[in-house]
Amino acid sequence: MACRPVVSTRLQIAALCLLLATAFPTVVWYIKRVGDKSDEPLGLLALAALFYFLITKRASLRWHPFNLLLGSLALLPLQLAGQNIPPMLIAGFLWLVLFASITVPGKAGIGALMLLSLPLMASLDFYAGYPMRWAASWMAHELLNLGGFDVERRGLVLLYEGSAVGVDPPCSGVRMLWAALFVAALLSIRCRLGIWKTLLLLSLSAVLVIVGNSLRATILFLPESGFMHWPLWAHEGVGMVIYGVLLGLIFAISNKLAASSGSATLSIPNRVMGATLPLMAVFLLFLSHQEDVEDDSENQAIDQMDIPSTWEGQVLRPMPLSEQEQSFLKSFPGQIAKYQSAQAEIIFRLVSRPTRLLHSSTDCFRASGFAIEAKPVFYDENDYLWSCHLARLNGKSYRLKERIM
Repeated sequence: MACRPVVSTRLQIAALCLLLATAFPTVVWYIKRVGDKSDEPLGLLALAALFYFLITKRASLRWHPFNLLLGSLALLPLQLAGQNIPPMLIAGFLWLVLFASITVPGKAGIGALMLLSLPLMASLDFYAGYPMRWAASWMAHELLNLGGFDVERRGLVLLYEGSAVGVDPPCSGVRMLWAALFVAALLSIRCRLGIWKTLLLLSLSAVLVIVGNSLRATILFLPESGFMHWPLWAHEGVGMVIYGVLLGLIFAISNKLAASSGSATLSIPNRVMGATLPLMAVFLLFLSHQEDVEDDSENQAIDQMDIPSTWEGQVLRPMPLSEQEQSFLKSFPGQIAKYQSAQAEIIFRLVSRPTRLLHSSTDCFRASGFAIEAKPVFYDENDYLWSCHLARLNGKSYRLKERIM
């Protein structure tokens, strides 16, 4: 009986070492990813908090070697699949292995910190940025009209007596959303909430952020539209006050959930959680399976853009980039050039490495209030396939043709 703890400790160390060895490519990817300037390294804050709680709770922390070993074996084929599986999914699976392999007070909140430690900001901006901006503009439009303002909404732009106020990307509330979820995860650990209560707290936090950001957009519309004049610091001050109120509400909700009794809890045996890891790995392999396609162009150095001198028989004349385009170019991983012919304006964007900053031109026009109408795709005289959309606003119309060369 006296030897069992020694054997268990040795088995835990061996299982952890095996997992670390298997996860080494993901660790290297994570280090490169947080330092490639394509994302805000907020995940490092969650990672630091995660390590802090695991260290401070080490006396009550219990590892399950069976799940660690099973998870390591399931992680190995994902690593061998190479680029067929997005590294973000592999990193998420790694955290799932660790989540299934520990027993610790506040485990649900620690699981939330695991997810938040991933480099998610660029993906949140890409997938959640526009929907959150749309929600803010829609709710601001409704609130302003209830307040007696005759405001018209076109896309993400609010129009009032000749003034146009747009809900731009920095006002999407994505960073506020991440921060609120981070605080909710910390409060879940503090209150030792179960999985269901933690999910409820995170969901309510997200809803509060959307409502709060919409209220912020409504208030800031007043000075931005010229209806009233505020000092410059009021713009940031309004956001700080609203965010402070949100944090207070999240804190109150967490205390209410901790004080409630008889709520449903989720308890899954550790062996059952471990047994699901191979199934999850097989699912990821199946979901991400695709043939490898070699692209020699990725290995070619790009020195400058190869811009044609004519386009559809028309001479191209270079045009200066606007102030907004120059600002966008500072963080764009590539080059942008704008030209004009007798009948069209042509914009070339050359991407030198993978990025999340490349999106369709229809997104820009839609965010500026244009009504977008999809037109049939077509082949030009050189047999190139083009997408086509019609953008309309205030009697003006633009035909947007776009393709990836």
